[in-house]
Amino acid sequence: MANNRSLAYFAEGIGESYDWKELIKNEQRSNGSIFNSPATTAAALIHLHDDKCIKYLQSVLKINGKAVPTIYPYDKYARLSMVDTLERMGIARYFKCEINNVLDETHRYWQLRNEEIFLDPACCALAFRLLWMHGYEVSSLIVSVTNRLMNSTLPMVIIDIRVTEEFATVKNRDKSFVYSLEEYVDQEHFFNTSSPQITTANTIIELYKASEVKILEDEPILENIQNWTNTFLKHQLSNQEICDDQLRKEVDYALDYSINSLSRLAHRSRIELYNVDHFQMLKTSYRCSNIVNTDIHELSIQDYNKCQAILQEELDQLVKWAENSSMVGLNFNWHFLITCYFQIAAVHFLPEEADVRALWTHAGVIGTLLDDMFDDDSSREELLNIVELVEKWDDHSAVGYASKRVEILFSEAQKSVDYFASRGFIVQGRCIRHELVELWVKYIKSQMKEVEWWMKKETPSMDEYIINGCGTIGVGLWVIGLYFLGVEFSKETMSTPEFQSLYKHGGLLPRLLNDCHGIKERDKVQRKINGCWLLMKHENGAITEEEAVKEVTRMSENSNREVLRTSLLQTEKSVIPRVIGDAFFKLLQIGHYLYDNSVDEYRCPIKNFDDIKAVLYEPISISTNMPMEMN
Repeated sequence: MANNRSLAYFAEGIGESYDWKELIKNEQRSNGSIFNSPATTAAALIHLHDDKCIKYLQSVLKINGKAVPTIYPYDKYARLSMVDTLERMGIARYFKCEINNVLDETHRYWQLRNEEIFLDPACCALAFRLLWMHGYEVSSLIVSVTNRLMNSTLPMVIIDIRVTEEFATVKNRDKSFVYSLEEYVDQEHFFNTSSPQITTANTIIELYKASEVKILEDEPILENIQNWTNTFLKHQLSNQEICDDQLRKEVDYALDYSINSLSRLAHRSRIELYNVDHFQMLKTSYRCSNIVNTDIHELSIQDYNKCQAILQEELDQLVKWAENSSMVGLNFNWHFLITCYFQIAAVHFLPEEADVRALWTHAGVIGTLLDDMFDDDSSREELLNIVELVEKWDDHSAVGYASKRVEILFSEAQKSVDYFASRGFIVQGRCIRHELVELWVKYIKSQMKEVEWWMKKETPSMDEYIINGCGTIGVGLWVIGLYFLGVEFSKETMSTPEFQSLYKHGGLLPRLLNDCHGIKERDKVQRKINGCWLLMKHENGAITEEEAVKEVTRMSENSNREVLRTSLLQTEKSVIPRVIGDAFFKLLQIGHYLYDNSVDEYRCPIKNFDDIKAVLYEPISISTNMPMEMN
């Protein structure tokens, strides 16, 4: 049976038998419209004279003339959709000022509880996600007491005080709790109380994407929304219940690409999915020219292909660097170089980030070869030799080399540090060589500590393992790239709680995800401690391997939230530039890509062959959906 709001949505087709007085009482908005629908509002006016309806329709005609839109106003959702489109197609940097203006305006309307945002779940979810991802504080919380207060006769000031006092224990969330996403927590309630205009797949996609922005350990509203929207969308796909081919592709895209996906892969998929001929069915067919725009599509293709051409030239130079190095005598696996470059290029793809890509590739290749020594059957003498060399660094001549491999790798690390220290001086305006050396020392010593635990059959505590594990996964080498992001920061910045939180959790997520699949195969034959095994040992066999993996996965999810919270929630007291927080967020994307699945995509690549081609080698062809020719 159709719910009352469904009937109200089709009220103009029901005629005199409908209770128009009740409709206006329950559904009329502050602008005088019914559902922001000129058709329904006009029908209400025919059956029941209402001054607010007249004023609304007059305003629609004044602005739009005779071509009355299906929904009005629609501008807030249209502007937010344009911001989302520009970001998902990788060209937002060309429109920074315009995007900031839209988001500032949206945040003001959010604080004012604007109806156009909060009575449209798609617009509310989109605003929630974009505002959060750009560092604005908004809330997903709405509770029954708020609704009761809103329906009471208390002054608005008293309502705000009551709501704020009731939920003052909620951390790091805006206190403007009126409306928001809680109304959409339950699937059955959502469909039973919403009009057909609202319960579309597009709306559910927006709710699903908003539910991914979780920054607190306990987010029941977002967890519940994510659970039912994910299940619903997958069910729609598997049962072929989505007839619109373009919409079916949109659902696939939403499920395949999360906020943790490599951004360049998501950009490419979005560009290829973009259809300038697509329209949305509301009460009639509808296309918003601001959202579906041929010029935007053309620009995104040109930009993607231009950036890709630059990446190809850089990769050629890096291959020459490796070919001319002494590492070629170490059974060098060329795929490691390409994989290292692909990882960083898939998140730091801008032309001005060339040094970041080059440095990370250098560090990744050398670091991987050193990591292999600590993993395989290298002698303890060799490993201690490496530790001593990096500790003494400039005064290493008296140390000597335990093997040719040690000499080659230490020499390449030295040359890399010297080269990038000179480059870093230009960006930072100070010498950073000593800091780069310190990061290499930390990396090597963390590797050695883990080997010593294994050799001495020692069982570290989980806290000891976690602290050291951030180093073994190579987060220190990732940090080296931060010096080349175009912002100056002091050495003291790296000692602040904010930075230390990013460092710890940015390294912990890939470490723990790696442990979850490493427990099956690789770590059983290598000299490494595994977090899942360690947890089982500390519990004295009280938990199974499956339970240990589940707990370690939960810990990785907590690290994901910590990085999101620290990078997004910057205050006036924050000392970490936003670009550094963004870099750690990109580190999460790489970690998820490499270790989310049961196969280590770094050492045993399966899917990333196609992804490497998509990011580095294959330009995007002009879609048949693009009638304009590119000059």
